[in-house]
Amino acid sequence: MDLSPTYVYLLVIVNQYPGITQKALCEKLSIAQSTNTRFIDKLEKQNLVYRRSEWKESHIHLTEKGIQLSAQIDACFDELQEQYTSILGEDRSHEIAQALYESNELLKRGDQT
Repeated sequence: MDLSPTYVYLLVIVNQYPGITQKALCEKLSIAQSTNTRFIDKLEKQNLVYRRSEWKESHIHLTEKGIQLSAQIDACFDELQEQYTSILGEDRSHEIAQALYESNELLKRGDQT
């Protein structure tokens, strides 16, 4: 797809939360506003996202090209999940996913204390 993982994750989030604010996107990615702006600028140049300003907030949306790429990303994630589930089994795969989610939540709270 010729995108770094961070750009892919940004597209995944915008796909899940159409019209997400830049501020909320920064929080979800745990990155600075200036970094987020550079990422969005690059994705805009590739015609994958666009900004819509409402009052003082900028909302991020996928373009048609971004929607198509997001569908490809989702398919890749689904294939990856199928592959590791076939190797690890359903129960172990679920345990690992749960552990990763819980670890992420702990790390987020640790940043705020």
